[in-house]
Amino acid sequence: MKKFSRILAIFAVVFLVVGLAGCSDPSNPGAGGTNQGGTTQGGSSSSGGVTLISNESELVSFLRGSAGTQGRLTADISTSGENKEVTVPAGKTLALNLDTYEARIAITVEGNLSIGGSLTVTDTGLRKYGTLRCGTGGTYTIKVPAGGVFNLKSGRVSADSSACTSSIQGIGGTIKITSGLASGKCAILVDNGSTLEVTGGIVQGSSDNAIKEFYDWSRDTTNTIKISGGIVVSGTDSDIWNYLRVDKINLNSQHEAITITRGGTKEITGGEIYGWTGIKVSSTGVVSKIENVHIYAVTCVDNSGTITEIGGSGRTWFEADQRNVSNNQMSSPTATITNQSTGTIGNIKGGTFYAYGRSTTAKGLENRGTVIITGGSFKGNASEALGVYGYGLYNDNGTVTIKGGSFEAKAPKTAINGTSRNQFNRNWGGTVNLLSSLSRDEVFIGAELTNEYGGTLNLIDE
Repeated sequence: MKKFSRILAIFAVVFLVVGLAGCSDPSNPGAGGTNQGGTTQGGSSSSGGVTLISNESELVSFLRGSAGTQGRLTADISTSGENKEVTVPAGKTLALNLDTYEARIAITVEGNLSIGGSLTVTDTGLRKYGTLRCGTGGTYTIKVPAGGVFNLKSGRVSADSSACTSSIQGIGGTIKITSGLASGKCAILVDNGSTLEVTGGIVQGSSDNAIKEFYDWSRDTTNTIKISGGIVVSGTDSDIWNYLRVDKINLNSQHEAITITRGGTKEITGGEIYGWTGIKVSSTGVVSKIENVHIYAVTCVDNSGTITEIGGSGRTWFEADQRNVSNNQMSSPTATITNQSTGTIGNIKGGTFYAYGRSTTAKGLENRGTVIITGGSFKGNASEALGVYGYGLYNDNGTVTIKGGSFEAKAPKTAINGTSRNQFNRNWGGTVNLLSSLSRDEVFIGAELTNEYGGTLNLIDE
């Protein structure tokens, strides 16, 4: 019996020791009086293969690839003048967890962080407010040269210092925005053969373009820009991280959400775009497709270059609206698409293109260049203000070939002072080619097509 009691006592002690060790908090290694797998690397503590980072030297050591491949912040950190540029070395693949709860600033980069290898940023904090923030000595927060890869999966990258021009600058490398927020005066600058992929999250430009493709006449490089999800917004400095409504978007800063100035692969196949101009394509710019996207702007697409296809699949919805523009910015007409004299649009296949003018004209499609249309609904809806006209189609010395779709002109019968109103589908000195099998009443709604100043209408066969 005594022998049995001794065995029970030994068993109880072993159970107590093992039980206490097993009660450690997995989110706080070392809790409960133990440190499971805890080591020290270069002054940084390490737990379960994750380097814990609490000060500048630990952060710099990690980013330079000398303190493990996975890091997690445990405090807010500001880098000093000694580390104005920190580089992730080529060949290194790092993952940094900002891991903040409500802290707004996780890291202040006084110069910039250069990604020679690969860096993935996440934030497992409850509100995901962890931030890589540009400091007073920087021109941008993160730069990604050729061979580098930066992936924002959650958390924030911000360039809110007066000296900073962009939060992320691609200089030949690859930028991936999977989730989170990239914000700044100009959020992302793309240059030197870079690749930008936006599949989610928010890219926000406060007083400049959200995404801007830099053009230098001395270089002949092309970039790849693919946007298939997320939100791209320019012209607002409000916090849209948690809640976005169209009526809260400030469109008074006259900038483009996306500017395209070069060739290469450019595809916008999803997501939402907000700005004074949604997408601007310069005379040297090329875009292969714009589809399955909601664009809310004063002018949704302003094209002087080449767009191969609009509205090929999904729900393509362009909404040109002046209602969130202040009165002193009312001189510009609203238009879902303005195709300039040098612009070519290969095929508009479908979608809804709705323009609303509060105090100036509203144009479903404004064309001065060349465009082919096989589908889609274009509507120009004027408000009650005096001098406002609604145009479904406004062809100004351009060439429009219509093989499908419709153009609806809408304006009130009278203005608020009783003045009679007009609504138009207008061909002003240009050429409209209309498929002969189409009914004019079904193509031109609300007003017949008028040919003015030498404009011609030609009936064509398929």
